[in-house]
Amino acid sequence: MYPAVINKYNTINWQEVPIPKPGKSGVLVKVTFASICGTDQHIFSGEFHPGTRLPLIPVTGNSRNGRNL
Repeated sequence: MYPAVINKYNTINWQEVPIPKPGKSGVLVKVTFASICGTDQHIFSGEFHPGTRLPLIPVTGNSRNGRNL
């Protein structure tokens, strides 16, 4: 998969990472649309450091749309 990855604050890159394996009670969802929220903007700029560790694949926004795989 090619998610947006924050490797350093204020920079987002698209990079290939392995597709995660869901746990026993989890599901894998292919996200087709996502939005960002105010918290995402603070994470991007590093305002929540050291609460966020890099590299980070953000779980973007409060709204997502996708389908179970």
